[in-house]
Amino acid sequence: MLIQESDLVLYNLTLQRQSNYIHSSTGNFVNADTLTKSQNSLQLCLATENHIELYDLSKRNLQKIGNDIPFFAIIKNIKTLRHPTLDIDYLVITSDSGNLSILKFVWNSDTSTLALSPLCIEPVARSEVRRLSPMEYIAVDKQSRCLMISSVEKFKFCYLLNCNNINTSNVNDSPNNGIISSPLEAIRSNFITLDLVACEMGYIDNPCFASLEMEITTSKKNRNFFHLVFYMMDLNLNCIVKKADYLLPGKPNMLIPLTDLAEYGILTNIDNNQYKNNDTTNPFVMVALEDSLLIKDLKGYYNIKVSLPKCRDHLSPAVVISHAYRSFKKQIFILLQTNYGDLFKLQIIPNQNEGNKPQCIINYFDTIPVAEQLHITTNGLLFANSETHSN
Repeated sequence: MLIQESDLVLYNLTLQRQSNYIHSSTGNFVNADTLTKSQNSLQLCLATENHIELYDLSKRNLQKIGNDIPFFAIIKNIKTLRHPTLDIDYLVITSDSGNLSILKFVWNSDTSTLALSPLCIEPVARSEVRRLSPMEYIAVDKQSRCLMISSVEKFKFCYLLNCNNINTSNVNDSPNNGIISSPLEAIRSNFITLDLVACEMGYIDNPCFASLEMEITTSKKNRNFFHLVFYMMDLNLNCIVKKADYLLPGKPNMLIPLTDLAEYGILTNIDNNQYKNNDTTNPFVMVALEDSLLIKDLKGYYNIKVSLPKCRDHLSPAVVISHAYRSFKKQIFILLQTNYGDLFKLQIIPNQNEGNKPQCIINYFDTIPVAEQLHITTNGLLFANSETHSN
């Protein structure tokens, strides 16, 4: 293309890229056969606001894969999309460009370069600079049946995923290539979303999402009311249903999704004052409060409060800022970090003296620099993504 003298031409040149990683995600993004001889392929994706890096964790150390991938936008959030029928995992990214993107890592062994191939680019908003743009939060269903994105205020969009079309899709064919459906809206005015997570549900149950919301009041008392809201995606009726809305005490700041506790012999359903577990999954979430934790379920059977251990020298309240959990065959391992950098190990076990109701045991684990995100990998590694300290 010839450039005329009257045309305005803009060039982008990054003199020094950012070094603080604000987003991270783990998964099998690149096949192990192309990188290492190890059968267990595991990678770590680190992202700043404008570039992405990929590291290999198969050999229990950080080995960088290829080159940095620049992003000509501000990355707002990233999540891993994994499905049992897919060989590799994919990235779900929202940015200030206003697009919801599903991307795939492509490794070129001849040139030893790494690139991102778009599988789906769905326009959602004009830009992300507004608080009404649903680009701030992403929650992906554990079975990859749908995903939900949310704005800071008012809007939530839910998309159904068709992972069978991923292997045969091409971004140049159509705008969404049949991978995601049209959005289903959940509009709630006068509420600010503080966190959004996907609940653990079975294959026979509908996907469920939990949202931490703060009500905007105009009363003279100037008191903010915090709500825990459960949204369910009805796959039969193709609509979003608000299943439950609970008023929370104190000042919550984040949500922690829990796995299906019924798989560990814990009673999750109580019907007609009788203890029994039925076929319907009752999802649990953990709400982080000041100096305590609160475990809530969808059906409202339990309201378990756990106090956080605190040092005497700490004057301000301790709040959980990051977490990581790993499910084993016989127990659940949950790692929590407070704003002081203290790590706590939380276990949820059945209380045999009270009909296998959930019982929490919390112990001090370690103290590390404050991290934005924590990851416990399948090969026994703990990665702390710290924005102001070394990772």
